[in-house]
Amino acid sequence: MQTFYYPVVSNYLTPGAFFLVLWMALIPIPSIRLIPANVLNAAAKKVGLPKNLKFSTFVVVLSALMFVMEFLDMNAKEKAYLQCKSQAVQSMDNCAHYRAQKWRSERNFYMVALHLFLEGLVHLLAVKAENDQETAQYKAQVKYFVEKNLFGRVSALFNALDADSNGTLNFSEMHKVHGSDKSLHEFFDVNDKDKSDELDTTEFAKYFMNLYTRKGEKCVDIVLEHWTKTAQKKSS
Repeated sequence: MQTFYYPVVSNYLTPGAFFLVLWMALIPIPSIRLIPANVLNAAAKKVGLPKNLKFSTFVVVLSALMFVMEFLDMNAKEKAYLQCKSQAVQSMDNCAHYRAQKWRSERNFYMVALHLFLEGLVHLLAVKAENDQETAQYKAQVKYFVEKNLFGRVSALFNALDADSNGTLNFSEMHKVHGSDKSLHEFFDVNDKDKSDELDTTEFAKYFMNLYTRKGEKCVDIVLEHWTKTAQKKSS
């Protein structure tokens, strides 16, 4: 096992991770610098991994297991070498084989340790890139909503739907403007973040902000206008 994966780690994985770290940390152009992180994050979403899991997470875990294996192997080789030295009575050359094994295990351990460190950096940089993109998206959403006074329109729509004026929208209140029961259940599954079976003002506004990110300002304007007219018609 040791002779199988060490060449892969030393010749491919470690240089590859080092290259990714340099790319993601030093390239000054953001759109180019974020390419590896975007590819990793997009691939994770494509296969349906949870938000807190990345492909780099699995690589880090595998690297950590290899690190532990090499640490144990290094200790075992060290003990074998020391035991040989304690038993040798003629020359230290009697332990040349054990000494070579000890040196090789130390080399393998430090190489795997370096690989684990670099893969950890790749993972952290990928997570940071995703967080930075989400922050930039959120700022763009807020800027657009403030400039277009959409927060006021969303708040007015929320109040028009909130029949009992309790500050939340339940299933029946949202049914005034939404489609079938099935699509409304799906709407709540996605937007009811705290799973209270009600939407508060933040969750309701966040729906429109996400809609802006996914489909643009024209779609937001159409939905807001249609829902507002429908709510007003059913309230009258």
